[in-house]
Amino acid sequence: TDPSTATEAKQALVRSIFGGKVSSDTEKVLDAAVAGRWAAGRDFTDGLEQAGIVAYVRAAENAGIAERFENELFEAGQVVIDDMGLRRAVSDKAAPASLKKQLLTEVFGGKVTDETLAVLQQASVGRTGSFEKVL
Repeated sequence: TDPSTATEAKQALVRSIFGGKVSSDTEKVLDAAVAGRWAAGRDFTDGLEQAGIVAYVRAAENAGIAERFENELFEAGQVVIDDMGLRRAVSDKAAPASLKKQLLTEVFGGKVTDETLAVLQQASVGRTGSFEKVL
């Protein structure tokens, strides 16, 4: 996010870290993101987090399951809200991300689409707000 660093240098750093480890589409998003000007480092990471969620929404649309995806997110959100223990567990900022993701997989895995599960997991570890806000 350092504006004094040349865009090409930032993009080279991204490629050295993520090259071959993420899809070419993800590399393009990262290249575009590091080329932008961000007021703060947190804005950069928050923007990438939001872009990831939008990517899952688009994937559901492209797969023709947008309505199912939307319904699953709503219903899963209600399950979490209605179960105080589950709500606390997935909203606990101190809990390891791996444990929250595992818990959500145990509760919702096989019952919702992969896209829905991925967004639920991201909502549990995201920095942009509460679990419910992300959903």
